[in-house]
Amino acid sequence: MLVTKVDLEADRVEYNTGGFITDLMGNYLKLGGVEFSAPQQFSPAELQIGKKWTAAFKRTANGRTSVVSFDFQIVRKEKVTVPAGEFETFRVEGQGWNTTYGNQLTTTLWLVPGLNFAVKREITIRRPDGRYFAADRHELVSLRQQATST
Repeated sequence: MLVTKVDLEADRVEYNTGGFITDLMGNYLKLGGVEFSAPQQFSPAELQIGKKWTAAFKRTANGRTSVVSFDFQIVRKEKVTVPAGEFETFRVEGQGWNTTYGNQLTTTLWLVPGLNFAVKREITIRRPDGRYFAADRHELVSLRQQATST
């Protein structure tokens, strides 16, 4: 993903010419073809071991809206290696539900203070009958930061 626009006043960062949109903390408002009613709040304002919070939002995909809620906790600091290198991270674990469809959601994020996005994230979705619907892992491949003139 390539940052293509930053709007500080609107608290938005656009990637790939608007294909993905987050708030300034890296919480998604749009993830490809999925839009969220509010930023997901997967990345908290403070990274502190033991911190707990709940996030709830509506997600719309293919014209269908569903309700999602998660309970999160920062469980520990953890060194993680991804293709972009080795990072000292805070491991965030979340358990949730898509209450509209009855799907159980599990996610793990590895957050680095100051990057405002997960260097690694995993998510699994199980249907009400326990079968897997999806299992994804995303890892940071490379990172290049540069200042632009405004």
